[in-house]
Amino acid sequence: MLDVRNAHTTNADEISEAVKELLAQLDIPTLKSYTAGILFAHEDYLKTGVVSAVCAKLPFDVIGAPVIKNETEKFSGNVALTMTVLTSDDVFLSAGLTGPLSPPDANPIKEAVAKAKSAFPAGARVKMAFDIAPTAPHLNMHGNFFVNAFTEALRGKPHFGLFSGTSYPDTENRVIFNGELYSDRAAFILIGGNIEPKFIISELPRRRFLHFKGVITDSLGTEVTSVDHIPANKWLYSIGFLRSPEIRDQMLTLTARPFIIDAEDGTMPILGQLVAVADGRAIFGVDVPRGAAIYVAEIMTEQILTQAAVNAARQAAEFKPSLCLAMLCIGRYLIFDSMLTEFDEIRRVFKQAGDIPFHITTADGEFAPVPKDDGTEVNKHHNYTLAICAL
Repeated sequence: MLDVRNAHTTNADEISEAVKELLAQLDIPTLKSYTAGILFAHEDYLKTGVVSAVCAKLPFDVIGAPVIKNETEKFSGNVALTMTVLTSDDVFLSAGLTGPLSPPDANPIKEAVAKAKSAFPAGARVKMAFDIAPTAPHLNMHGNFFVNAFTEALRGKPHFGLFSGTSYPDTENRVIFNGELYSDRAAFILIGGNIEPKFIISELPRRRFLHFKGVITDSLGTEVTSVDHIPANKWLYSIGFLRSPEIRDQMLTLTARPFIIDAEDGTMPILGQLVAVADGRAIFGVDVPRGAAIYVAEIMTEQILTQAAVNAARQAAEFKPSLCLAMLCIGRYLIFDSMLTEFDEIRRVFKQAGDIPFHITTADGEFAPVPKDDGTEVNKHHNYTLAICAL
């Protein structure tokens, strides 16, 4: 059985008081054999030293990230530090931190996962990993790198988590492990034993796909060179996304009309934002594989996004979990205020379902498995999405 303890503080200035407040909510003396923590915090708690101070007082490993907004069933508001502590005798938990990452070398991830797995009882199997990756495209740390590396290290088991990211330049690339900040490493928690995690993605119905469809004919990672054998910038012009077919370099603002990437491999399509055009190539927020179909989505509205979030939360609640971890793409927050409504609606759904504990945060990209037509799951990197893990 998994024991979940959620704690929070809104005291970013008085370190000792913040630490005291958090420890009082965690009941440290009653922790079980296996314990790990997940922490999300506004940047203020990093700058004042609250994050490092509280981690120093905890007898277990903590992973985390700076975020814009984060809530639990016990806290609703802004500018907070929230923490989930997982503890159990029969659900195995082991946290880890990779060495410095330099893609495409995935060995630091494989080595760190193997080391963390060694803390499990002999013969115990990993059921999933929850991980936090640094947002570092300048180091070629794109979504597929983490998806492929963790999938291989986990031998195909589910990989759920997020890219860290905020609007603050000095913290946006960081990952937290035991109070320290890292810009070139990933932190994770392996989960195994007596638990069956479930994963829910807020889907977009196919009726929301518009008729602008293309096939990716040349791409690498998040960069698309051609669609339908047409240079990407010219294809974007042909569907009305660029004012001129001669535009080769342009930063694009986030829009309420994402793209839909369908790998046509039996998995559900995923959403992706177009973020820039560089040297004629289209740069997306997710990896876009060669041969995938690409659609333009119908313009999103707050109502569409909120209803999708409600549907996903209801599906998660049906499993009667001990905890729901929810990652909500930061792009939805930056475009319009629907995220505030989504937080409220998710809270309402979980409360009506029996006060299900939850921890929800913004993310700069989400990792979550998606179902295939044959009933199996495939790990994917998402964008513009709500992803929920029901434990």
